[in-house]
Amino acid sequence: MIGIGEISALMAALFWSIAAVLYKMGLKDMKPFPAVMVRTTAAMGFMFMLNIVLHRYDLTIPLMAFLFLSLGGLLRLLLGGYLYFRGLEYASVSRVLPMIFTFPIFTMVLSRLILKETIGPGVVMGTILIVSGILILSREKASGSEKDPKLGILFTLMAAVCYALSIIASRAGLYYVEPLWGAFISLPIPVMAMYALFSMDKGPAAAFKLDKRSSVLLALGGIFGMGLGSYMFFVSLTNIGTAQATSLGSVTPLFSSILAVKFLGERVTSQLLLGILVTIAGVGLVI
Repeated sequence: MIGIGEISALMAALFWSIAAVLYKMGLKDMKPFPAVMVRTTAAMGFMFMLNIVLHRYDLTIPLMAFLFLSLGGLLRLLLGGYLYFRGLEYASVSRVLPMIFTFPIFTMVLSRLILKETIGPGVVMGTILIVSGILILSREKASGSEKDPKLGILFTLMAAVCYALSIIASRAGLYYVEPLWGAFISLPIPVMAMYALFSMDKGPAAAFKLDKRSSVLLALGGIFGMGLGSYMFFVSLTNIGTAQATSLGSVTPLFSSILAVKFLGERVTSQLLLGILVTIAGVGLVI
């Protein structure tokens, strides 16, 4: 039976796919590190305003929630986000997105070892099928322009490990707060760290002189991906657990491939369709 947790994970996948297309468009005139800073800052502002509107009566931050969610945010948004954007810089969306979603395997193992979650055989087999489909997708030769596909894949796999560790830390933080507030709490420390690092390299005013078109695209991507996508994923984590939520969220390549064809001129071939079908079969087992 499909419940709120499953629906939320699939909604997160859709929002992440929309964000990926916006990121790829925004990276044409901006380097990866300032791009990560722009998208995260936009997501933080959006999530804070959303919390003010919906939860104005209680904006307290428990210490343990702050520590775990900030750690998760640093791993996901600062380190993982930077590596992910480097991957997009060197390879196409249709190659990078499938590879980034190999992180369910890492997450499943870590959730069992660290969080002591019980993982059923359906989730295990479904996750294996999903990742198999993703690997089929990643072998497809992309039609978009690419600087160095091998280097792009290396950066992307490193980002996947960071994402897995981030999910474990975030799940621990969500024991203390509800998902919407948790999605905001995970953002301020990464934003401050990014601004400090960028200012040390380029100067304090450089962040306000970035390309406007790219900044708008990346900001919109941050709202969809780090804002709405993270919120829906956190809802899923609290309802169905780490392994199942992560596996379902990894169907993002299904949506991103369609969007990349529509907006970025990338093509869908028979191998890409095979990977999508295998991925969908895995989703059926996880649900």
